[in-house]
Formats: sequence, C-alpha cells, structure tokens
Amino acid sequence: SGSLDSQGITLCKGASAMCLHTLATLGSGVLAASADVAVATKKKLILFTHTGTDFVIRKEFSCPDAALSLGWHKQWIVAGFRREYLLVDETDGSSREIFAIDQRSCPIPRVSVL
Repeated sequence: SGSLDSQGITLCKGASAMCLHTLATLGSGVLAASADVAVATKKKLILFTHTGTDFVIRKEFSCPDAALSLGWHKQWIVAGFRREYLLVDETDGSSREIFAIDQRSCPIPRVSVL
C-alpha cells in the first residue's frame, strides 16, 4: 500500500489527455476532500470520482474529437482540441467554443490551471 512499485489501476483505455480536480470542503466543522479525474478518449470526456477506495465513473459527455489537453477549475473543464478550445460545464456537459486554433501557428493545444 502506497508503494511506487505497485501496478496501479486502469481507469480506461485509449486516453488522449487527463487532468485532476481536487476540492476541500468544510462541513459540520470537518474538513472533507474529494478527488476527481477527467479523461479524454476518442469521442468522450469521462469524469471519475474517488470513493475513498476506488474511482467510479460519475459522468460521460460526447466530444467532437479526442481532446489533446484538459484543465479543470471549479465546475469548468477546458478541453483543447486540434481546431478549438471548448469550455465544458461538468454539471450538464454543455459546451461552447472559447477559441479557434490556427493549426499552422499552434500545432498542439495546451491548457494550464493556475
């Protein structure tokens, strides 16, 4: 347990990008932390949540293509695709384009969360 030599677990296959989302809340005087993972596959964005012992699928959303980069802040997931950046709402999967990419000037989209 906790060994760096462990095999780990496979959440899904064919992932093109992933990002972590952590949240600490204070309820009834007790600090509780949660950990979520977003994984991009060929045409999906899959959100996993950690139950304390395992990761389980919380939501799945369709995507136009495989996201090449992801960033997650609060309820928003920024997904970088070959041709655009999308802002995805984790609550309902609604999305909107926030930036179109000129492939000649920006071949690989990058997302950073500060």
